[in-house]
Amino acid sequence: MRDVNREYLAARLKELSEWADYIHLSLSMDRPFERGKVGLLESLVPTVDLEQLRFDVRSVGYRLSNLSVNLSATAPKSADAAPPPLVAGGPAPLADPARVP
Repeated sequence: MRDVNREYLAARLKELSEWADYIHLSLSMDRPFERGKVGLLESLVPTVDLEQLRFDVRSVGYRLSNLSVNLSATAPKSADAAPPPLVAGGPAPLADPARVP
């Protein structure tokens, strides 16, 4: 077991925020290899519930991102300490989140 420092925690929170963005975009738009997914979701899940889920995921991502930024800003900077690497295989953004409803 390892002790967790602010930089490590900030990196983990940033990674979780990116996952939340990925989930939000996945619930909001189709990618080329999954045409019709959003339409099927919209036909199976009541509109108000799907909109609430999108809002909740977006809100969680925003909060995680803010926590990460705040922790990074207050972490003591040491000249020889590099932030730990993120876990491989994290999500890549699908699109600009500002352009998604």
